[in-house]
Amino acid sequence: FLPNSGPALAASAILAFNWVWGDYIYPKMFLTGANTTLAVQLVSAYADPKGNPLVTVTMAAVVLYTLPLVVLFFVAQKHIIQGIVTTGLK
Repeated sequence: FLPNSGPALAASAILAFNWVWGDYIYPKMFLTGANTTLAVQLVSAYADPKGNPLVTVTMAAVVLYTLPLVVLFFVAQKHIIQGIVTTGLK
């Protein structure tokens, strides 16, 4: 039973990690101060003294923020595709 469900479990784990990694709404509502996540800090941290957002710095931070997800996708691409394909088969 478990060897057949390996790709589905891997796809579920990867998609759950992706969902938690990119979550913005719940940490913004429930966490305050220094206990926020990286996504919340990216939105509010980079501003000049007048309060205007520094777009170039924010975009560079977003690239670094998405880098682990891109690496995770390329490492686990076979398991993701295999899990999604075999989920619909009976």
